[in-house]
Amino acid sequence: MSGLIDRAFVQHVRTLPLRSHRRAASDLFGGWRSRHKGQGLDYAESRPYTPGDDVRRMDWKVTARTMVPHVKQFEESRRLRIALALDTSNSMRVGSAVRTRLHTAASLMAAAAAGAVRSGDQVRLVLFGNGVEYVSPQVGSERGLQQVLRQVDELPADADGSYRPSDRPAEVLETLWSLAPRPQIVFVYSDFVPAKLWRDVPDGVPRQTQLIPVRVETRLDPGRIGLRGYDSETGGVARWRAQRGADTIAGVPVVSVDDTEPLAAAFARMLTTGR
Repeated sequence: MSGLIDRAFVQHVRTLPLRSHRRAASDLFGGWRSRHKGQGLDYAESRPYTPGDDVRRMDWKVTARTMVPHVKQFEESRRLRIALALDTSNSMRVGSAVRTRLHTAASLMAAAAAGAVRSGDQVRLVLFGNGVEYVSPQVGSERGLQQVLRQVDELPADADGSYRPSDRPAEVLETLWSLAPRPQIVFVYSDFVPAKLWRDVPDGVPRQTQLIPVRVETRLDPGRIGLRGYDSETGGVARWRAQRGADTIAGVPVVSVDDTEPLAAAFARMLTTGR
């Protein structure tokens, strides 16, 4: 695996047979797409004007070119606007012998983005650590997505020796809510540590926006592995549990994934979330 993203896994998601991919895309975005149905109109074509047509929809360019009055026809937009936010702080750069939390989160995020683009939706990536560090343009093509994912793949894979988590979660969510145009679905990939800061983020998600918080954690057995300072008589396990990320973000329950489980299993769990 080179870079943060497991390209083989993302390629597997991207190159599923079209029928299988459509089924997966329906599972992942179908329920949300129907929920957000009617959020906008896309131009479809122009046709000759007939009495009773709304003159505000006159297509003046076609009318001038053909010398025949035409009106624009629109169809309901079925594209979703999806934002995917990735926590790149040092606490995400630790993990199991299988992969780090950041590797897991980056790969799941890239796979979701690839699936969305292939389904005709538009995606935007946000990177945050000590506050928001990068906001990509909105992209809807494979080429545009690859340019954006390069920003993720080039991030340092290892921590700098400290266990410094993201410390401004409220700023992250405020940035996501203020994106224009506002995304209809927002994924946030993080360990959500420290839990207290994330729990203290005010409840509530903007209208017509759905939040999907994905918590990436490392499941350790203290009795078998031996955490630093672990003592079964003095409550060391409770101290480890206190390091677990928040269970709810802005009032929304998290989806938990383990950095030791197969990426396909973690991705499959996301397919049924929030439907």
